[in-house]
Amino acid sequence: MSGEPERFVLIERWSSQEALAAHDATPHMIEADAASPAFRAGPAQVLRLAAEPLA
Repeated sequence: MSGEPERFVLIERWSSQEALAAHDATPHMIEADAASPAFRAGPAQVLRLAAEPLA
C-alpha cells in the first residue's frame, strides 16, 4: 500500500472454503506458516470478502 512500505497485501480467489482449507493443509503451506514469524512482525490479518454481482 502506498505510504506503508512494511505492509504486504496478498489477494487470492478460491472456488470454495474447502479448496482453501485443502491448500492450507499442504506440506508447503504448513512449512511456510511455520517459517512466517521470521519475516512477519505479527500474525496475518485475514479479510474474507464475498463477491457480489455488479448488475
